[in-house]
Amino acid sequence: MPASGATLSNLEVQLDAAAAGSGNTVDVVNNGTGAVLFSCTVTAGNTTCTNTGTAGVAAGVYLEVKTTVNTGAAVRKYRVTFRY
Repeated sequence: MPASGATLSNLEVQLDAAAAGSGNTVDVVNNGTGAVLFSCTVTAGNTTCTNTGTAGVAAGVYLEVKTTVNTGAAVRKYRVTFRY
C-alpha cells in the first residue's frame, strides 16, 4: 500500500464461464492478519459479481486475492479488479 495507506473500493470479478453449484468466491485479504477486506461470490449461472463497499488499509500492508471454489462449482479463470 502507499505510504499514506489507501481506501479499497469497487471490487469486480469476472469468470471465464458461468459459475455452478454454490458459486465461486473471491476475497481480498490482509496478508498479515488474514482479515477479509472485501468479498464477492459469483452465483450459479452468472459470470460476474461486484462489491461496491469500501475498506481502509494501512500503509505497508500487503494484500492477497484468495479464490474459493464452493460446493458444486468448477475451477475457473478469474479477472479481479479493485481500486485503491
